[in-house]
Amino acid sequence: MPPGKKAPPFTSGTNNPRGRPPATAETLAVRAAARVVSVEMLEVLIDVVRNGEDEKNRIAAADRVLDRAIGKPVQSIEGTDDGPAIRVNFGPTIMVPPESSED
Repeated sequence: MPPGKKAPPFTSGTNNPRGRPPATAETLAVRAAARVVSVEMLEVLIDVVRNGEDEKNRIAAADRVLDRAIGKPVQSIEGTDDGPAIRVNFGPTIMVPPESSED
């Protein structure tokens, strides 16, 4: 955004109408480099699980291996009975323009 220019207000019901900004070249390069060594890093974690001397490190490594293998556990979110409903959606957001009332 150019200096001195204000961003347009958010549209009702959205937190970020423009979505996530595109990844920079540096971010893409880091992701590509991480993918190149990802199998080796997973093997390191598995080695720590099997052969690590410190139980704390073995548990942390096992946790990370499981997160990558089957995903992180689901977190529950609770509200109060008298409060408003809590709605959480981690799926893709599709912006649909409002229907025209000129019919």
